[in-house]
Amino acid sequence: MQSPVAEYLETIVNRCKSDRTGEISPASAKNTGIDADQLALAITTVDGATYAVGDADVHFPIESMAKPLTYALAIHDAGPTEVHKKIGVEPSGDNFNEIALEESTGRPFNAMINAGAIAAHTYVDGDGENDRTERIRQHFSKLADKAFSSQTPKTTQRIAT
Repeated sequence: MQSPVAEYLETIVNRCKSDRTGEISPASAKNTGIDADQLALAITTVDGATYAVGDADVHFPIESMAKPLTYALAIHDAGPTEVHKKIGVEPSGDNFNEIALEESTGRPFNAMINAGAIAAHTYVDGDGENDRTERIRQHFSKLADKAFSSQTPKTTQRIAT
């Protein structure tokens, strides 16, 4: 019996396929050859079951989606009190790529704008930039279940859309 989760995800992907309101950044399209017609949705439950629909096996750059993942690792490593000394938690209303700072503190408004993401990187444990960057890469890989899949058996249900 097919899970209702997979059917629900398929319904969402089918509803979203015709939405062409967004655009791929020119830099991304040039450097990665991204196909705007590709669409996928995946979810992993707390018990380890993964459901994926659409073009879920296609590799893509995560770009700004890295920000909350790096921020979470910074919070894990340094703790929220320390991180929030230099990174705010208020919405900025600015574009993701703004280098905007709070006037009164000089802190980035939050970790989801570039200035905050850069600051979050400095709170990740490691001896220097290269060690921190490698630790972040490993963290992303673990979250994406890369290179660790043999250690953690998962059930993946993929359906074609």
